Amino acid sequence: MDFWRLLSPAAADGTLLIGHHNPWVGGAAFFLAVVGASVLVPAVNRYRGHQHRYVWLLGGALTMGLGFWGMHFASMLAYHLPVIHGYDRTHSLLSMVPVIVACGLCIFLCSFNRSPPYHVVLAALVLGIGIAGTHFWGMEAMRLPVAMHYKPGLFFVSLLAAFVLPLGALLSVHWLRKKVSHHSNALPLVATLAVGLSVCAFHILAMSATYFVVTDPSVLVTTHPVPRGLMAAIVLVAILVVLLLIGLLLDRRWVDLSQSLARSEQRFTRMAQNSGVAIFTYNQNGVVYANPALSTILGYDKKEIETLPLAEVLGQDCADFALGAINGKPVEGENFQSQFEVTTKSGHVRWIYLSISVERKCQALIGLASSFDITSQKLAESNYRKLAYKDSLTRLANRAMFIDRVEHHLALLNRRGGNITSCILLIDLDKFKVTNDTLGHAHGDQLLQAVGERLLACSRSSDTVARLGGDEFVILAEGADDIYDIQAIAEKIIEEFKTPLNIGVQQVQVEISMGALPIVPKAYNSSDDILRDADIAMYRAKKVNGSYWVIFNEELDASARRMRQLQIELKQTIEQGSLQFFYQPIIDIAEQRVVGFESLARWQRETGEWVSPAEFIPLAERSGSVSDIGLWALKRAAQQVAQWSARFNRRDIYISINIAAVSFGDERFYQLLDDMFAQYDLAPGQIRIELTERILMENADMVLPKLEKLLQMGCNLMLDDFGTGYSSLSYLHRLPINTVKIDRSFIESLNQDQQAPAIVKSIVGLAENLNMSVISEGVETPQQSAQLLDLGCQVVQGFLYSKPMPPEAAEAYYEQYNSTGNIVSDDSLAANMM
Repeated sequence: MDFWRLLSPAAADGTLLIGHHNPWVGGAAFFLAVVGASVLVPAVNRYRGHQHRYVWLLGGALTMGLGFWGMHFASMLAYHLPVIHGYDRTHSLLSMVPVIVACGLCIFLCSFNRSPPYHVVLAALVLGIGIAGTHFWGMEAMRLPVAMHYKPGLFFVSLLAAFVLPLGALLSVHWLRKKVSHHSNALPLVATLAVGLSVCAFHILAMSATYFVVTDPSVLVTTHPVPRGLMAAIVLVAILVVLLLIGLLLDRRWVDLSQSLARSEQRFTRMAQNSGVAIFTYNQNGVVYANPALSTILGYDKKEIETLPLAEVLGQDCADFALGAINGKPVEGENFQSQFEVTTKSGHVRWIYLSISVERKCQALIGLASSFDITSQKLAESNYRKLAYKDSLTRLANRAMFIDRVEHHLALLNRRGGNITSCILLIDLDKFKVTNDTLGHAHGDQLLQAVGERLLACSRSSDTVARLGGDEFVILAEGADDIYDIQAIAEKIIEEFKTPLNIGVQQVQVEISMGALPIVPKAYNSSDDILRDADIAMYRAKKVNGSYWVIFNEELDASARRMRQLQIELKQTIEQGSLQFFYQPIIDIAEQRVVGFESLARWQRETGEWVSPAEFIPLAERSGSVSDIGLWALKRAAQQVAQWSARFNRRDIYISINIAAVSFGDERFYQLLDDMFAQYDLAPGQIRIELTERILMENADMVLPKLEKLLQMGCNLMLDDFGTGYSSLSYLHRLPINTVKIDRSFIESLNQDQQAPAIVKSIVGLAENLNMSVISEGVETPQQSAQLLDLGCQVVQGFLYSKPMPPEAAEAYYEQYNSTGNIVSDDSLAANMM
């Protein structure tokens, strides 16, 4: 083989020969290149799989290589020269080796799922070397009596093209693979055309670089060339082999697809047969296929399901839905879903969830349905709704259900308009707490149940009777046409509760307070507003002893509007810290000195009106801001007692503050208390906390650790309004109380009730035995003061000595009282300083 054929035509000796290609044979050559290139993408995809991958690699390499080799020799057969020439058999056959090997390496390098760019470059280089190798080795197989040379420039351009053209083709395939679906037809088409054209373009460039020169016409061919007819036969055989290999590959692919489809169908059948979900297909005539789960749900056997009408198997509603899905104009693959109540073969009612998709088969639509039993879920939902809307103790409607009924009723009234058509009756049991503690919680629950039963008994079937919580009940009485109907309903309920309730072996007399509210159309927008006004009427009824009812009227409405306005202003006042705190002195009448003060909140509106604590403290309790009042009271008391201690050089003076029950659970209170003792260096006992019996007795076990914590922080504890609560004596010895404050009701009755002095003396004696001090509240006359001193109570508090005063007046009062040592028996001094 002569590798030194590079020679410029200008330097060649002899005559240049002009050759040309036969277009028809050239077209056949291009067809071979395209057929060979068409194997690339399928071979790469199949090689990626683990099944028969090396068979696909070998088959792909042979098919592509033979296709490209056949393209080369078909092109050579199409090339005509004006001399007789032939081909060497050995070189011709061996020239197919480079391209077959190169095609195998190219398939391997392109088979990685995420081929990096350098893999593509390497594959193009290998493919270019193989194509170029096959071409130039094939050219060496030519036997002709002329000299063959290559134009140096075009020769190197063709070598570069052998790499660049496949690189461009493979990069376009690599880019397109990222942009289109793995199953798209665009990828194989682009790969076939791009690679096929690149191989043909290289051949054209390489042949353009080749020229022939006649040097010596007498030179004979020393080898036996292959006849052109034999060469054509070889190329034809190559074409047939390529087509045969492609056919084998396609056949193998078809077999794999058929087997895969058969396995998928078998898996689906097994899954359907063993699935708990009912799966079935149907058409206009009924069920075509059904798995055993449908028989389990409906009770029909397979034969009955597939022969009976759809309406008989699934029920009319479900059948109409199923047939409607395929009778309309659904989009293929569209999904329909719904729930249905069906009757089984045995007559039982069950709920099913049905999902249908539509498929076209032989120009007809069929339904592909799946269904499962949701009966248990429906029962659970029903039970949940009952639990969600029923009071667990009384089985009456609960608050949620009542609110729902009222909101629905309001919507109806506001649409219809007209006169009064309904009313709300809000009912509260009087002194239920006492009854509950006396009888025990179990009997208290029975009492609530009995009350619910009696309210149901005296209500109409159209009324809604509900328990809002605790001992509070409510009735929505629809159809109350006028005020007289409301009165009749309310008085009937009051009359019914005059008869005692049977609780176990006991009979319990229950008294109720009831607020009646006519629901006027468009007067109310929400259930909250209705319950608020009914609550106002109910609390007005509570002011009357015994069972009583009050209807919400214009007077109460005005009061309600005032309360709402006060509540808004009070919240702003508390947030701004604008509440005032007055101080009422606590006097030791035996030692003739002021020992401390009680802090009392006072509120003056911007209009100048003073609002009574009896009015704004309940508002603060309802709005949840009463604990904030306690925080302000503590802060001001700490500042004030520190100021007085510094001025009078006395660390035994104290200020007591009242706190609400909610402050016990408010960590802010304890933190502020700790900060105040540290900031003002207060002595233990200079801040005293007044607690009511109700706070202590509602949950003594929970309150006890809180009381111990207050003592450790330096507070003294006072029991306010002692004697007005319940169970006092049974708990008093367990609580770390420092001082007992006798309620003013005992002081007022000292000269009216012969037993009052004995009660006061007993309280004083009990306190002494428990190492507690005693303060009497509400002392208003000198006789009361003297009598209390005789009974052993020397520390008192009341209007006899002073009303609550501003801080400046209280300071002056303390200074004058302690400097003179004379009892100030009127409030002239305080009045002058206010």
